[in-house]
Amino acid sequence: DMAVEALMKVYEMARQQSALDPQHVVPLFVYTYELLYDDADADHDQIFAAMNRAMREADATALAFWRPLVWAVDRGLRALPRVAGKLYRGINVQFNSSVYAH
Repeated sequence: DMAVEALMKVYEMARQQSALDPQHVVPLFVYTYELLYDDADADHDQIFAAMNRAMREADATALAFWRPLVWAVDRGLRALPRVAGKLYRGINVQFNSSVYAH
């Protein structure tokens, strides 16, 4: 259940003495939460996918629905500490590795 897992994430962040407050942790957790469906054949969106599509397509109705979470995720991202270094992003496209330096 997402609510229980979010609560556990808040507890874990507090245990690690994170500088992030629950108001920052929970929206980021919800945005990245992977919804599991019993009916594998049905076409279901993940939260991040539906929210991103609403912003990308400027769908006024969908944006009105997602606006509170967009705002909360933005606040959560702004609360994260700045980090310099490599960032790896998961995508579902395979690139030719010979094109990129290792």
